[in-house]
Amino acid sequence: MVTECRNVSIEGGTYISGKRGEGFLSIPFENLTSITFFHTEGTLKGVIKLRTGSSIELIMKKDNEAYGLTRYGDFQIKLVDLRKIILGTQASRW
Repeated sequence: MVTECRNVSIEGGTYISGKRGEGFLSIPFENLTSITFFHTEGTLKGVIKLRTGSSIELIMKKDNEAYGLTRYGDFQIKLVDLRKIILGTQASRW
C-alpha cells in the first residue's frame, strides 16, 4: 500500500538516525532520496540512499514512528511496519 504524505518526520525530526557499528549516525532528509527497511532476525535495518548516489546501512529502533500529513488527515506508522520512504522530487505530489 502506498500513502502519500507531506511534512514527513520521524519521531518529530527531519532526519533518519540509527546505529552504525558502535556509533550512532543521523542523516538529514535533505541529504537522502529514499530509505528501504528490512526486518531480519529481530533487527530493523534501513538502507539509506543518499543524494550523492551512494548508500549506507543503519540499524534502527523498531518502535520509532514516522509521521506525515495526507490529503485526508494525519498519518502515523511504526518504522518496523514500513517498506520504503521516498523523499523529495521522486515522490508524486498531490
